[in-house]
Amino acid sequence: MMKLSDTWRQNKLVLGIVLIVIMAVSLIWTENTDNSAYIDNKSAVEVVKLHLDDLKNNFGVVSFSVNSVKEVYNEQHLKNILGDEDAVKMGLKKENIALIDAYINVQYDGTRVPNSSGENKYIGFTLIRENESKPLLIANSGHGMGGVSLIDFQNPRPAERAELYVWKNRELTGNDNAYFTVLDGTNGNEQESKIYDLAAATDSIDRVNLTLTETPNLTDLAIYQLNTTDFTKQEMLEIADKIIINADNHVISIGVWEERKK
Repeated sequence: MMKLSDTWRQNKLVLGIVLIVIMAVSLIWTENTDNSAYIDNKSAVEVVKLHLDDLKNNFGVVSFSVNSVKEVYNEQHLKNILGDEDAVKMGLKKENIALIDAYINVQYDGTRVPNSSGENKYIGFTLIRENESKPLLIANSGHGMGGVSLIDFQNPRPAERAELYVWKNRELTGNDNAYFTVLDGTNGNEQESKIYDLAAATDSIDRVNLTLTETPNLTDLAIYQLNTTDFTKQEMLEIADKIIINADNHVISIGVWEERKK
């Protein structure tokens, strides 16, 4: 027959085990709360996955695959973000920031873009939101641990317009090649000094496409021919056919710059 003292010892043992389990669960819960549970990590990861899926169609990409995408916690990075002037302007709080690490395999056509290919390449993403009821937006991506880019939460993805000036100038370039200058949208009234700036111009249509790919949310591209005698209408149409814009809905128009000068 079991003695009362033995029963008490067993009860104490069971009670001790229960207390240990409770403490362990509590520690795990606290750790998760402090680290990665400050934001809905599933939604943050999905935003990055969709973004990476879009990168597969970028100009110059030969192959692209994703190895892993996960939310991480980095106290120093969060401090850097929250201490940034733009973060203060946006009123950012810790619970409205998500840090995502992604590892990809990517191969670029080195004859068309200068980007470096690699296996298991790292990209760090900073996502932010105005408040808990708003969607997460990608503010930064890359390798840094700095601040955060300013986002207008009322209009986070404004439509972008760009202009492509097509021209020849043997006196300036020393050849009869077609040159291209991509500038921000100015309604076709850009100054000649900017158009003929060889530091900004290129004779590579691939370089033009790379520049356009790097323009976020480009939806409107106007192509201007500087001199009517330099290109035929068919040649201008062929140039337009070679332009690549990633946005699903976009417009490309062709005009003559001379007719728009004031």
